[in-house]
Amino acid sequence: MAVGNKAYTVQESTNPYFKGVVGTSSTSSAIPSRALINNATSASVNITFADGVVGAVYMVQGTLYPIAATASSASVLYLY
Repeated sequence: MAVGNKAYTVQESTNPYFKGVVGTSSTSSAIPSRALINNATSASVNITFADGVVGAVYMVQGTLYPIAATASSASVLYLY
């Protein structure tokens, strides 16, 4: 699925986020998220981006990151 505004239904594209899913290090999703929130302590987290590239992102607790991701090395909240 393409990532971008045209990849969502009207309801999904008019709402900033319509669903939150808690993901752990063993969770992987075929659908990329719209954003991530780290609810744990601030730490460096390995994120698998929508295009399959893995990168280390230092995530501060409670900060919203507009990242299209499919997996992470820590427990984060995926927003769709």
